[in-house]
Amino acid sequence: MQIVSNPNCQLNDCFSNRINLPNNVNMDFINLINEFLRIGCKRRLHASVAARVFQDLELDKRHHSVAKCFEESLEIVFLRALTFNDASLIFLPLLDTEEVNFKRIEELRNKLCISEQNNLFLAICDPSSNILYYQLTPNL
Repeated sequence: MQIVSNPNCQLNDCFSNRINLPNNVNMDFINLINEFLRIGCKRRLHASVAARVFQDLELDKRHHSVAKCFEESLEIVFLRALTFNDASLIFLPLLDTEEVNFKRIEELRNKLCISEQNNLFLAICDPSSNILYYQLTPNL
């Protein structure tokens, strides 16, 4: 295994080049970052965090049909997944150094009409790629 560095990716801007993965996985990760940028995510750092959470959800056997989403008016990238009971789950990827803006989260909840059946989670990722999931309840 070796670390592959992307010359277009600055260390302060993105932590993807510090993940020690096989070459093909690194390219897959860079492609994922680019997909999040294409759907509207403005910052490479946010796209990197979303890509890392996406990979984690794809590997989790409790979910399927993981989708990359971007809410344009709120400029929020999020992921949607289904459980095998067809319950809809929404994941908001955040870097551990970011401030949690609960007002924007409530706006997203209202915009997407997220009810009790649609569970909303914060997916907080640190640069070592650990992810903590916190389930959010309505009326924070």
